[in-house]
Amino acid sequence: MSLESIIDNALRTYTPLTDLVGSRIYLVQKANGCDFPCMAYQRITSVPLYAQGFGNSQGTFGSARFQFTAFGAGATGGEDVLAVRDQLVNALRSFNASAIPTSPPSLQQAPNFVLMERMSNEPQPQQTIFMYVLDALIWYQDQ
Repeated sequence: MSLESIIDNALRTYTPLTDLVGSRIYLVQKANGCDFPCMAYQRITSVPLYAQGFGNSQGTFGSARFQFTAFGAGATGGEDVLAVRDQLVNALRSFNASAIPTSPPSLQQAPNFVLMERMSNEPQPQQTIFMYVLDALIWYQDQ
């Protein structure tokens, strides 16, 4: 299972987040003409941490930087993206992509954490699109 699939599952099964965005969680970019609020995510970088030898079931541990963007529009667009941001951070705290029985405890408990976040808007002829961008570091095991 890919790290993107693990993250997608974690986001789609975190009810406080889906209460806000429904099924409007997109890989890489939001769909044209989609309803708001919604969000998109994408992997930006991957950095291996260490590897075991060939044939070892432990695999490689690493971290990957992901960018998550919440989109909102209308009179409550700014508040909507802030609410999505809060639940996204909670969702990231609720899963661990490296937790397997043979993992060293320091990696099993490695937290996903936010590296950078910012809010912006994009003026459009019909309406302003509000965006909240959050970059997070996700620890994972690659087998």
